[in-house]
Amino acid sequence: MKIIYLSKINKLLTKDSLTVFPPVKWLNESDLKFTHNKTIYLYDSKKNSLTEWGSYPESGENFEFSDKAMALAYTLENNLFIKDSNGKIHHITSESNPDIVNGQAVHRYEFGISKGTFWSNSGDYIAYYRKDESMVTD
Repeated sequence: MKIIYLSKINKLLTKDSLTVFPPVKWLNESDLKFTHNKTIYLYDSKKNSLTEWGSYPESGENFEFSDKAMALAYTLENNLFIKDSNGKIHHITSESNPDIVNGQAVHRYEFGISKGTFWSNSGDYIAYYRKDESMVTD
């Protein structure tokens, strides 16, 4: 059994310290991921090291992180973007028509679906919803 102490993580944080242990996602038997103040951190419990992976874009929405690809998918307005493991931003869509929306749930919470992006198990691919309401009249 592995015991991780909040005090050890707080010593490694260069920004605000944690007051409670955050929800974590184990990536393997020694590494975990957590988010604090819109920043994603990777903690290696074997080496007791903390790496800042990156931050969530301030105006972004609909965030979905792929642990396999170590990449973050998100939307800005009606377009989908991916921030890869090297920090490079990829524009997946470039819609200028406000009636076409990408990467968001099409029908909010119907059939148990509450998101608009879906990473493949390998993290190599992403599927996303594209909603076109350009023919909808008021």
